[in-house]
Amino acid sequence: SNPTAQFGKIEGTLEYDHADPTKASVKVTIAMDSVNSNVPKLDEHLQKDDFFDVAKFPTATFNSTRVEKGATPDTLKVTGDLSLHGVTRPVVLDVTINKVAEHPMSKAPVAGFDASTTIKRSDFGIAKYVPNVSDEIRIHVTTEAVGAKPAG
Repeated sequence: SNPTAQFGKIEGTLEYDHADPTKASVKVTIAMDSVNSNVPKLDEHLQKDDFFDVAKFPTATFNSTRVEKGATPDTLKVTGDLSLHGVTRPVVLDVTINKVAEHPMSKAPVAGFDASTTIKRSDFGIAKYVPNVSDEIRIHVTTEAVGAKPAG
């Protein structure tokens, strides 16, 4: 099978200048107990010490260290440090800029992004059941960042 899960408790900040995206930065914290695979027993197992060990490692973080333009104007390569399960390793996110514009109702600036990468969970000390349970984990991020509403 090819199970999927998502995390429901994520906080972060994005500094982004559409005129020069290479100056962007992102910091994200993920509550690992917010994993939701839509299979409660699997969620319980993922939170135990076989996998995320949320009692010992309650959060994962990503802090960007470099942003480069991608192959096309609407893509970026975002390099950063992913800290998961007490281990920090560099990862590269392939980012698509979906749209940067003013929100039609709130008039606040918004930016939509999709990003993806693949990691080996064993690189982060989560190696239980490898190779019977895949070592490679595909991560997909979709987000909309909302800026401050203009004054007046």
